[in-house]
Amino acid sequence: MAEPNVRFLAVARLQDRVPLLWYCSASDPELHEGKFRKLLASGRVAEHARLTVTDRDVGTIHFECDPVCVYMTMCDPSYPQRTAFQLLTEFRDEFSAEFGPAVRGARDGEMNKSGKRMVKAFMETYDQARNVDQLEGVKYQVDEVKGVMENNIQQALNNQENLDTLVDKTDVMRNEASNFQRSSQAAKNKFWWQNTTFMVLIVIAAIVLVLVIVVLDSSSLPVQRLSSSFRNPRANRINARTATADQEPACAETCVVESVSCSASSCLQVPST
Repeated sequence: MAEPNVRFLAVARLQDRVPLLWYCSASDPELHEGKFRKLLASGRVAEHARLTVTDRDVGTIHFECDPVCVYMTMCDPSYPQRTAFQLLTEFRDEFSAEFGPAVRGARDGEMNKSGKRMVKAFMETYDQARNVDQLEGVKYQVDEVKGVMENNIQQALNNQENLDTLVDKTDVMRNEASNFQRSSQAAKNKFWWQNTTFMVLIVIAAIVLVLVIVVLDSSSLPVQRLSSSFRNPRANRINARTATADQEPACAETCVVESVSCSASSCLQVPST
């Protein structure tokens, strides 16, 4: 839990430095009371009517004196000094009005029970300086507006960074899309040429195959005839005889004609008897 801003408030008799009334709202009351008594025992209270002392354990210690008493408060180091002394002044006036006649004969801590409520009320009222100090209130409002503006500026800068990042990502995506388009077009062209080359090779192979079939067909006819003659010699002899028989009448006629002419010529040559 965070410590309050106003942590200790006390009053002591100036003549013999006897603590009359004190109250602590911090987490370590004994530490603050010890600092209070130690400062009373030092010579600073007699030397200064108003003083602020910085202590690393309890924060800042403010005190002021009048002819009868010493009034002291311990606050957070960030608590405004002017507001702390305003607290002491109002507390002095209230204490003097209520306990003034009883101060001279009071013993150590005698007023703690009767004055505790008053001291606690002052500490709670002054815990937030802006609630009792108009200047601090205005300063607090200015700081609050300043914080809001700084936050808005920071958000605007973050949005600008996000926008720049988005623009960069958009450019990267655009470049990647362009590269992908070029790559896809190159792949398309490559596959088109591969398909075209494949089709041309298929057409050439088909033409070559047709030519080979035609050439083989034309060269196989004489071979078939020759092979058929070798396979059937009897048919070949019959064919040969048929062809010879067909030629014999012509030869016979030729012989008859020749013999007639021969006979005729021989008849002409026989002498008459």
